[in-house]
Amino acid sequence: MERASRNLALERNFEGNLRWVAYHEGLLNPLRGNARRGNANEIRRIYRARQGHNPDTRYLDATVSDLALIEMCQRL
Repeated sequence: MERASRNLALERNFEGNLRWVAYHEGLLNPLRGNARRGNANEIRRIYRARQGHNPDTRYLDATVSDLALIEMCQRL
């Protein structure tokens, strides 16, 4: 149960950072476009390029599956 709670917290933290990249970095359209095409690798590349400077968020995308990542981008 503790592990599931920790994973959920990481996923929510990642979703907040993904939202930051989408809106504050102006990358909403590329993220949504890649989600429409099912291109999770490109979404991850965009995210890591914008969050690479921050060691606390840089690899948070690894906490979610490709499907979850695509769904998050579709909800942006």
